[in-house]
Amino acid sequence: MPPHQTRDAKPRHRLILILAAQLAFIAVVHSVSPAGWGWGRTSPSGNTGVGWLANGSDSFFYDSWLQQAANGHTLFSVLYTTTPHPAAYFNPALLLAGSLARVVGGRAEGWFILMGIAAALALTWTVHRIATTLDLGARAALWAAGLAAFGSGWSWLLKLWNHFAGPPPLLAADLKFMDLIPSSCALIYPLHTIGLALVALGLLQLVVQERRLARRDPVQGRVALIGVLALLAATRPYEPLALAMAYLGYVGVLSVLERSWKPLRERWTLLACGAVAIAPFLGWAAWLSRQPVWSNFARLALNQGHPPWFWICGFGGVGVLALGGAVSLFRTRRDPALLPAVWAIAGVVLAVVAMHGAKLLSGVGIPLCLCAGVGLRGIQGWLEARLRSIRGSGLAAGLLAAVLAGPVTLLVIAREAILYPPLVDTDTVRISDVLRRAEGGSRGLVLCDPEEGAALPGLAGVRVYAGHWALTDGYDQKVERLGQAGFPSSPEDHPAGPADWRVLDALIRETDCRWIVADAGSALLAHLRTVAGATVAYAGPKRVLVRLPRPRS
Repeated sequence: MPPHQTRDAKPRHRLILILAAQLAFIAVVHSVSPAGWGWGRTSPSGNTGVGWLANGSDSFFYDSWLQQAANGHTLFSVLYTTTPHPAAYFNPALLLAGSLARVVGGRAEGWFILMGIAAALALTWTVHRIATTLDLGARAALWAAGLAAFGSGWSWLLKLWNHFAGPPPLLAADLKFMDLIPSSCALIYPLHTIGLALVALGLLQLVVQERRLARRDPVQGRVALIGVLALLAATRPYEPLALAMAYLGYVGVLSVLERSWKPLRERWTLLACGAVAIAPFLGWAAWLSRQPVWSNFARLALNQGHPPWFWICGFGGVGVLALGGAVSLFRTRRDPALLPAVWAIAGVVLAVVAMHGAKLLSGVGIPLCLCAGVGLRGIQGWLEARLRSIRGSGLAAGLLAAVLAGPVTLLVIAREAILYPPLVDTDTVRISDVLRRAEGGSRGLVLCDPEEGAALPGLAGVRVYAGHWALTDGYDQKVERLGQAGFPSSPEDHPAGPADWRVLDALIRETDCRWIVADAGSALLAHLRTVAGATVAYAGPKRVLVRLPRPRS
């Protein structure tokens, strides 16, 4: 047993407790929140939750791809614009959830949430497995798994500051980018959680292959590595690139430390396997990012600059403990344990120095948790030598971990998910049901206000003229035009003047629109009642769905 390996009577039982606690926590939040489990739940306010706990803007556009998958589409289009563009986005995770809804029944959101929870548990288990494979010690493995399940940053301190100091509100990375920390990602974002679980599996496969460099490895190991990396690259665009850069950095560090090209020569087959798995999907993503509409989305997604304090507070105590653990690994190890150390240090430095490199931080929470586990193992060992008590040192180290990297921000996220989840007006849900039955997955076009347009693609799989700040090209101009056509818009950003029915007629002709959603009692609805052949498909207390006649050929 290595000298740093510590005695632990029941490490497996403790891992099971961590997994059970994580599952219970996520289940309680979904059960208590009006958002529910994705099968549809009406809140006391009369609005409906469709499973998303936070960030409705992003959640509903992922939902729009889920609906396309449920409608039988394999390649997905952007449903928030009428601008012609290729329907060329492929994602196996979204495709699986949509296929389950189509074949088995139920809502795609519900299946996707269950997939995300399974991925969260797999992520925590895999982090523990990586730590044990790297011989980091039973204690480090448990600490790493615990941080993956419940660790969080310091945004809760900024929340306190906002409460007492008032606006402008300050948010750090662990609240702004909830996929940065595995625990908050597991609660909020199923797709990102699936991606992180695949990153962890890819890292585990690399570590296993590193362990087998000295002997001839069976071809099955390389095939497994290619399969996991290919699935990761097909599911997420940035994480495979981050993992590849981390591994290249690790090989480079080994070459510098050994003053030899031997580390590179020993690993050329692993690098080739990675290139074979990742390159086709990265090439496809690069091509897609240059296409109409998709290019606008890629540009806005990559323009994510923030000051250093934003990232430092976001990493919080996990980052502090991880840096300590990474330094310890550099001082004592010259083996694959340096891989997470290199990745963790590079991620923190990249965040602080290259402030626009947010997407390249995808997946960095995994090496941070691994290195933080090493840091806590060292602290516990130091405390044990002074307290002369294994249990006492464990409790003291646990208290320190709770203070520095505990789940306070995670609890803040859970509280807001319970009190303020993104809900949908019941009229909108019923309108989406009518549209889903009538359109049958054909991605027909609906004219509506931007608020309605944000939800309908994700609820019904239909196309809208404008509904998302990043996925609607020329969003501001299109919202302004909708306002001119009589649709209500944000009075702060896009004041709507008196309706010009000529603009509405032009929009209908340009978009070949078949459906219009109008507010009950609005001038727009009164005008639509005068249109020959227009019929009311659904009338609710707040919203009315009007079906327009087909133009004569």
